[in-house]
Amino acid sequence: MNNYTSLICEIFNGFTPIKVGAELLYLRHINLHDQANLTAAFEKQKQRAIDSSIPTEAELTAKIKENGEWPESDQLLLVEKESHVETLKNTKKALQLKSQKDEIQKTIDEETAKINELLFKKRAAICQIAPSGRTAEDYAVQFSNEEFIRHLVYSDRELKQLRYDEEEFANLDLKPLMDAYYKVADSITDDTIQHIVLSDAFSLYIGQTDKPYDFFARPIVSLSIHQLKLLVYGRMFLNIFQNVENIPESIKKSPQELLDFVDSQRKREKTQQKGGKNHKNMGLVGATGEDLDYYDPSAKKMSLAEELKKNGGKMNAQQMMALMNKS
Repeated sequence: MNNYTSLICEIFNGFTPIKVGAELLYLRHINLHDQANLTAAFEKQKQRAIDSSIPTEAELTAKIKENGEWPESDQLLLVEKESHVETLKNTKKALQLKSQKDEIQKTIDEETAKINELLFKKRAAICQIAPSGRTAEDYAVQFSNEEFIRHLVYSDRELKQLRYDEEEFANLDLKPLMDAYYKVADSITDDTIQHIVLSDAFSLYIGQTDKPYDFFARPIVSLSIHQLKLLVYGRMFLNIFQNVENIPESIKKSPQELLDFVDSQRKREKTQQKGGKNHKNMGLVGATGEDLDYYDPSAKKMSLAEELKKNGGKMNAQQMMALMNKS
């Protein structure tokens, strides 16, 4: 289980304490300027690798196609499945019922797993012919991160004293430090921040996320990327709680389910505006009991649970219309 209280404190502070060997250090969270610097460092290191005759991924992809280890059929299958997944995602957005969304998501997950298998096959073939099994992009990622991280590691909580100077860093065994860096990166993701915003630990703060300067007491341009995302997601979910009615308690701490619910409610409102009550009923064709919690929570007041039970858990359009016209 995630310790959201600890992660909230880290985001508020703008750093994460890390242990490197026996030493306690402080890893500053990156800001927008850091991201720009990292991109520049990546391009510089990629060019250095190319200048050292290390092939790019595009060049190696062409070679594995030539020698038959990545046939055109695999490439076409990869493109086809990636296109299929995008189509499925768009289809899911257009659906109103949770059961239908869940079924589409199941297919998306299955197809994504097949895409990952193909990408793994392609990557394995590239590594077979790449020097040291690595491309110019691989070297660029490693060395740009290593060059970049020195400017994030401090010896004090106030983040005033960098722990390593250039000479010391050049002679440092970087593996323990990089392991700590990637562990922090894996622990604070977009998904994690969304769950943090909806957690009990953050409930006292979410109402203030629409006041960024008051929240952090400094200009927004000086905030870390994690702090900015905390504010953005906080405002987004605060807006949902303030403006969307009848949200089921069971989904209030689940970001994706909450967003799916809001999407379904908006589609429901558009349907009602277009066609009135009978048009609204048509939107519930094949609805399950769980769907009704998402699509029309107020419908439970009309004893739909009993009617669904009588009809094996589902109702057709005529049955729904007959029941709802009784209200």
